[in-house]
Amino acid sequence: MSRLLFSTGSARGGTNLITKAISVREDALVICDPMLAMFKSLRSAAIRKRLNIDIDPEASLADYYYLDDLRLQKWATYEASLDLEFQGDETKILHNSLRRRMSLTCQNGIRFVEQWEGKTYLELFDKAFNCLKAAFGKSDASLFGVNENWAIEFFPALAKAYPESMFMVIVRDPRAAACSALLQKDKNRIAPILSFCRGWRKNIAYIEQFKKDATFKNRLLVIRYEDLVHQPREYFNLILEKFHLEFRDSMADSRNYKDGKGKGWRANSHVHAKINPGIFTDSISAWRTRMEKDAIAAVEFICAPEMRLHDYVPVFCEDGVLSQETSAYLEKNDQQRSSWRSSSASLECELENEINRYNMLRSPAKMSIQDQERSFLFASAFEALTSANRSS
Repeated sequence: MSRLLFSTGSARGGTNLITKAISVREDALVICDPMLAMFKSLRSAAIRKRLNIDIDPEASLADYYYLDDLRLQKWATYEASLDLEFQGDETKILHNSLRRRMSLTCQNGIRFVEQWEGKTYLELFDKAFNCLKAAFGKSDASLFGVNENWAIEFFPALAKAYPESMFMVIVRDPRAAACSALLQKDKNRIAPILSFCRGWRKNIAYIEQFKKDATFKNRLLVIRYEDLVHQPREYFNLILEKFHLEFRDSMADSRNYKDGKGKGWRANSHVHAKINPGIFTDSISAWRTRMEKDAIAAVEFICAPEMRLHDYVPVFCEDGVLSQETSAYLEKNDQQRSSWRSSSASLECELENEINRYNMLRSPAKMSIQDQERSFLFASAFEALTSANRSS
């Protein structure tokens, strides 16, 4: 039986590297972004069960900031169980959504989607894992993993359902992640900076919560992408030793990587004109020259407190100070077409909420638990940020 690894991040580049490299081993397989529709469906079922609210199973995942109804939905998802009943009349919708997603990075899995069935979400996930392993010819893999970017809120349900599993979060400088996202060729797939950065920030908040959650004791790995690419052997061994496996030199050569069709993988970096084999490091700082100054400042305005928790230093934006130029950039960016967004209020209201976060960090003693959760998702995240603020 395979040991399970669940991972997530906020940029496909970093997680692609890990999934492809680990899968070079004949006894290991990690799939990148195959089952977002499953997680969305689970989210909707959990909220329907606990709050009696119907949410479209294909609706975008929320970032859970600022609104009380989102705060309650966050906890409904966090405390969900895979024993929840799956509504059979959603099967066709689920399968169609899975196919669309898999067409991007997991084409081999599409032919097995019809077999993804179950009365509960646990049965669905068990079936999905077996089908994915079979799709890539590794049914007997000792390590099997699924990476799904932006889906960190489902780690608690997975951790309870699969008590021997491990969890990993890949943290990348949000400026580098945003730079890569903004340079995508398909402009309709670019999310607004505000939504993208809140998604990044959400990951950091959940990391702090998981550190306090006994469910994740000795089961959580948090790895900076920058550290991984500079010291691949050390960090891959850190991951693999949890599964009693070792790093191989072949894992560092991208010519050995396979894509979602099982064929030779072509790196999909948006910041390189020419891509050489191997693990490249120059994308780490590409944002410094490939990104507008006001775009950088916008990312820093939204993410600066959480950035410092992982040793990313802002260079343009003073905490809580939104210049006219950066504000104008955010307004223009917010008006562009996008495939998804997590913010629903007016930009003016959203930015007021962002500024208020900084005021809360300056006067932490006055904040209730509810206020902390609205603006920082978890009291544990608020505590980590205020402690870092005091020590800086």
